[in-house]
Amino acid sequence: MTALRFDGQVRMVQVPRPQPARSEALIRVQLVGICQTD
Repeated sequence: MTALRFDGQVRMVQVPRPQPARSEALIRVQLVGICQTD
């Protein structure tokens, strides 16, 4: 899956899909906004 990683600079990387535990949920994000003042 594609992830946004910040390690001094922001970049998109491919990472393995996490496997949620029984009491967890995996949520697919379809839209996100980032404010430049954050």
